[in-house]
Amino acid sequence: MRRNHEPVLARTVVDEWAIAAQVPKPTARGTMLRYSGAHGCFRRMAYDWFEAQYSDPPTPAMVIQANMGTLFGEAQAAAQIRKYGGEAERASQINHWLSGSADWFGQVPEYGDVVYENKVKSGFAFNKAMGYKRGYGRVSRNGEDGPPLEAVVQAGMNAIGISMELGRTVEWVIVGVLSTDVLSVNEARQIDATDTERFCGEWAVPIDVFEPWARREIARLEEAYEIIDYGNIPPTIAIGDGGVRVDLDPEGKSWQCGYCPYRSLCAKDGEGFVPVTQSALIRRPSTTETKE
Repeated sequence: MRRNHEPVLARTVVDEWAIAAQVPKPTARGTMLRYSGAHGCFRRMAYDWFEAQYSDPPTPAMVIQANMGTLFGEAQAAAQIRKYGGEAERASQINHWLSGSADWFGQVPEYGDVVYENKVKSGFAFNKAMGYKRGYGRVSRNGEDGPPLEAVVQAGMNAIGISMELGRTVEWVIVGVLSTDVLSVNEARQIDATDTERFCGEWAVPIDVFEPWARREIARLEEAYEIIDYGNIPPTIAIGDGGVRVDLDPEGKSWQCGYCPYRSLCAKDGEGFVPVTQSALIRRPSTTETKE
């Protein structure tokens, strides 16, 4: 028996996913910014808008989890529609520069109108959300962090946009976090976890919690919009854990930069504001018109 160091069959679909990921997905309604950019880097938003060619294209290892999340999310929404009705990928728009789509929107007993946000996470992120401390077959509960704040904010912006279009208030969002690394039966016994808690956590978030965070992010994104609309590439401003502003360093240890398809380009452009006309960006081959 021998291991194929370059697999012949095992990565076939992932290779296709990586090819498809060479350009960003369009926003829900063609706006400059998207809800899913919640807490993201200003500069990456600008490179997306100015249709920059990726300097560091996503690799198969980088896209596999996102695409597994997409596949599960589509199946999840279809099941939710069969059970509750509602809509998958319910699009909405808050203003002329910001739009997005909810993974699922519908009505659920007890909550009424609900925006559902689905997140598929690695074992590390799932353990953090659920408060599991795991290692070498041992597990304990260590106080849950709950869902990622950016997921709550993204769902909240969807709720605000849908409320504006429906003319009634969506008062609840529900965030589901599913793990790619399921607790073993033995681990579950150690902490008396239910079968569901082995792979899934869900949090219902009321409007008095999600709305302030979402409106704060809308105000932050407006700053990005104004900088980009003026024809500038903004600094590398993002929001980190706890909702605190962070200045990312593409040549440092910022984990967000490790996953960014523009990392080398960003480093080349340097710090601070950069007029798009002075940026080192190369426009994607499919683009024919210049945005200024």
